[in-house]
Amino acid sequence: MTIRSDNDVRKAEKAVYDKARRERLGQEWIDHSVSWIRANREKHRQYCKTYRDKNSEREKARSRDYHQRLRQEAIAAYGGKCVCCEELEWPFLSIDHVNGNGNEHRRKVGRGNSFFNWLKKNNWPADFQVLCHNCNQAKGMGLTCPHKVK
Repeated sequence: MTIRSDNDVRKAEKAVYDKARRERLGQEWIDHSVSWIRANREKHRQYCKTYRDKNSEREKARSRDYHQRLRQEAIAAYGGKCVCCEELEWPFLSIDHVNGNGNEHRRKVGRGNSFFNWLKKNNWPADFQVLCHNCNQAKGMGLTCPHKVK
């Protein structure tokens, strides 16, 4: 049996209360939260900074997991394997701009999560494909893929 402190019990009760309130009030709750944050911007920034500093390891892990899930979702949306050599291991895969305008496009939408979010928001446009890093590098340099050279 786990013994919980009074503080843990209060946090759990508050979480249940907040969830019920959000469900009851719906959009009104969101509007209220947004307006409070806008009216108390500095207080909210300080709260967020304090939370991040206090929970830095948890926040790093959450951010890393989010990026990993988003990247895997993008790779799966474009077939899940290299279109050239059929590599399946997702750590070795990347999203390639079929038209070769990657630098220009990344300047507009950003890199990393910004790029993957843009793909998702735009319903996975057809101008992209999955390539392994080796094939993508060779394509970018105008060379033949390394697995095809023998």
